[in-house]
Amino acid sequence: GDTPSENGHAWLPVAHGYVQGWVAADLVEDAGASSEPCNGSTWLSVTELFDLVRATGAEPGLDRIMVAAALTESNGNTTVVGDGGHSIGLWQMHDQGLGAGMTVADRSTPAIACATMLPHFARSYASWMGRGLDGEELAVQTYLWTERPFQFNTSGSAAEVAFRKQWQRTGE
Repeated sequence: GDTPSENGHAWLPVAHGYVQGWVAADLVEDAGASSEPCNGSTWLSVTELFDLVRATGAEPGLDRIMVAAALTESNGNTTVVGDGGHSIGLWQMHDQGLGAGMTVADRSTPAIACATMLPHFARSYASWMGRGLDGEELAVQTYLWTERPFQFNTSGSAAEVAFRKQWQRTGE
């Protein structure tokens, strides 16, 4: 949809870690690569995320995990910037982590980001499935050990709680 407008301001989406909110566009000196307010083209719906991960080759089960992970990390915003400018895009690919050596543009391009992330998710998925996990627990561990968000290995972390909410939201 369009950028929300209220109280005389156009509002831009912002995210820092798992905290998401809005900032008045006129209060932001550098709103990113474009001076235009965010429009629907930078946001992917749940359906569009499923289409993306499936077209990239995510198998049933893994597709839902990747969609829930993208929603947890970016709320489906392909251009969101986090971690003080280090993490970019749908899966918040960090320039010193899974996004190392990639440009901001590549990490913001859904097809490139998805193709880069799929093997990492697939490897973690296979590993946890091999340990006997299934269902939501398989999904949670696959997400946590692929993305490795803050306190990823601490049971009940903010990342785990946020992912579980998105996992429930993406049930088909």
